[in-house]
Amino acid sequence: AGYLSAIGAMAGVSILDVDALLASLVRKAPETIPFLEVRASPLLEREITIEGMLEYLGPGQLTRNVTAPYVERTVIDGDVVRVRREGRPERTFFLGRAPGLGGFLAGLAAILSGDRATLEREFEISLTGTTDDWQLTLVPHSREVRERVDRIRLRGAYDSARCIVTVSA
Repeated sequence: AGYLSAIGAMAGVSILDVDALLASLVRKAPETIPFLEVRASPLLEREITIEGMLEYLGPGQLTRNVTAPYVERTVIDGDVVRVRREGRPERTFFLGRAPGLGGFLAGLAAILSGDRATLEREFEISLTGTTDDWQLTLVPHSREVRERVDRIRLRGAYDSARCIVTVSA
């Protein structure tokens, strides 16, 4: 908890600051983070929760490994996206065709590099909670991205992200 006062960190007092939190979350690639993605659609009776692991491999490189309710691996390498889902042929497309995915990658890369300027350019940022249980919420500015991703919530404690929750539009 180097970014917080020792007293505040021990007491779980809400003395959070976006700049301090971002500085504490800077990581060198590779970094692996569990995720939950909640998808809602008028075509579905109820929301679907997708879970797995994200592997941030450096700028422009992300792997998303879905473990439930199905098995799927998505690899983003620069502008190319490859999706391999159990029982289906691999699909390849350009990142520009998936604005929600591009916005998510930009947000994650900005968080892991401590780049507040990029975060503010791409998202409305809010930080709530205490040092031992915080939530950073990102709402995309771009209407095109918001059509796919309503918000991204990064949950954590002290200087560690525990989970990323993506709420689809």
